[in-house]
Amino acid sequence: MNLQILPEPGDEGGYTICAASSGLRISEGDNKEGAFNNIREAIVALSRAC
Repeated sequence: MNLQILPEPGDEGGYTICAASSGLRISEGDNKEGAFNNIREAIVALSRAC
């Protein structure tokens, strides 16, 4: 599975990660590294649930 993910600055600081193909916001973090770590965990959890 290939997903294009884009970090966007959050309104109150930090970053939000969006799945570019759907526009769905799926994770946030205090910085880009934290947001990417959180999205990895979310993707793994979602793949295990399916």
